[in-house]
Amino acid sequence: MDNNREIVVSRRELERREQNVIDTELLKFIALDDIQVALSKINKSLKVSQFQGGAGTITLNADEKYRYIVLWHVYPYTPLVTAHFVNKGPDGVFVSVNGEPDTPLNKDEDALYDFIKAERKIEVISYYCNVGETALIPVGAKW
Repeated sequence: MDNNREIVVSRRELERREQNVIDTELLKFIALDDIQVALSKINKSLKVSQFQGGAGTITLNADEKYRYIVLWHVYPYTPLVTAHFVNKGPDGVFVSVNGEPDTPLNKDEDALYDFIKAERKIEVISYYCNVGETALIPVGAKW
């Protein structure tokens, strides 16, 4: 009788081990599916952030109000790889990209932001003037 009991215990142990193998394989499958979804999102993001070969001009009208544009929500609906700011005046202006420190530009001065090799492209442009001042800033943009 003791031999039969050992056989029953061994079968239960074997069934438990088989269930663990199935659970482990299921977990691996779920993890691989999650990885595939994550890689798909990364791939889509990389395609969007790559230089797409477009160029154009964005015109900013600055006054004393702090303003910003999120390039995902306005034309060209994608981050920029370069932005060339030219202050046409009549007054000075402060510009910034992606929350970096403000760059002051007097009338007829310019600033070039080159993010071609940067991991993060130009996604946000902010700008403002001193109180009572205004400025027109054409931005030469490449995306």
